[in-house]
Amino acid sequence: MFGHLKALGCAAACIIGAFVAAAPAQAAVVLSENFNSVPQGLNASTVGSNFSVTQGTVDVIGAGGSFNFYPGNGSYLDLDGSSFQLGTISSAAFGSGTYTLSFDFGAYTYGHGYITENLHFALADFSQTLTPTVDSSVTPGASLQHYSVTFTTTQAGELTFSALNPLHPGVGTNVGPILDNVVLTAVPEASTWAMMIVGFLSVGLLAYRRSSSARLRIA
Repeated sequence: MFGHLKALGCAAACIIGAFVAAAPAQAAVVLSENFNSVPQGLNASTVGSNFSVTQGTVDVIGAGGSFNFYPGNGSYLDLDGSSFQLGTISSAAFGSGTYTLSFDFGAYTYGHGYITENLHFALADFSQTLTPTVDSSVTPGASLQHYSVTFTTTQAGELTFSALNPLHPGVGTNVGPILDNVVLTAVPEASTWAMMIVGFLSVGLLAYRRSSSARLRIA
């Protein structure tokens, strides 16, 4: 009886150990960028160490500058730069797998009106487009909107964010979607969890068998 209880205890401990061991992998942040350390400027030549401008132009604006539409949020990007070119920023490439992407976004206001260019983002074969909400929740001084999505890619690729003009495709307006606080987290697949748990259980059972064999030899 004691041996069986010990085996069950070992198995339970192994399962807990598997979850504890897997937890850090589940929360592995592979990219984090709030743009606060990026020098502000129109038609910016740099947008930090995590991204580069790969098409058009973007503006780095926010706290301490002339264009601070969302106080309390530090610096952030306007993805349609001051040269009237729709901008795209891209990261280094990431491998295939499951990811959770979160970020804050908003609508730029100009001349007391809303500019509602769409925000497009993609990683390899995953892509999605958002339209900033045009209501009282997206006004100068209000909070940016937070968005989060979990997806799986079957290919490697860069993480990209782009401004899109739905009314006049390809045409910049000088004021685009606002982007801030980008976080990309790698999520282990379910098969990885299963393999880890099976592995820990196998170790526990092996230890139990060795213990039982030793007791038999002593007897």
